[in-house]
Amino acid sequence: MKKLTYFGLFLLPVFGSCNKDKAANATANTTASTLTTGSSTGATNGSTSGSTTQTGGWKITQFTQGGVDQTSQFSGYTFVFKTTGLVVVTNGTTTVNGAWRTETDDRQAKMDIDFDHTNLFEALDDDWTINQNNATTIQLQDVENGVTDFLTFTKI
Repeated sequence: MKKLTYFGLFLLPVFGSCNKDKAANATANTTASTLTTGSSTGATNGSTSGSTTQTGGWKITQFTQGGVDQTSQFSGYTFVFKTTGLVVVTNGTTTVNGAWRTETDDRQAKMDIDFDHTNLFEALDDDWTINQNNATTIQLQDVENGVTDFLTFTKI
């Protein structure tokens, strides 16, 4: 009987941690699917998951890198997240193409943005953690080497 009690006590933390991990994964997946729903028209995000994103144009209202506000670099640019996983950025005269997708990494909802490494938008290349998403705001952050960068898109 004593052995059975000790064995049961040993298994309790194992099964308890599984439930905690499942809950964290469910939260991350819910956050990722929240980014991909809302006022959408069914556009897929380029991944095979069938997720959708809000349609229309977005602008950057905050971009802080290494503690320095660099939002003004993106003034006048409109970002459109296409159904193919393409992100098209334009300011009326210049158009730049990149790629985007949502994913879950380390149990956190992420938005991966990738541009050609030879242009202004290279600074946005990252797998951003999704902090907030609704019909008008996508708020992202990235922490590397103790430095937190912030990126916020606002619906136009």
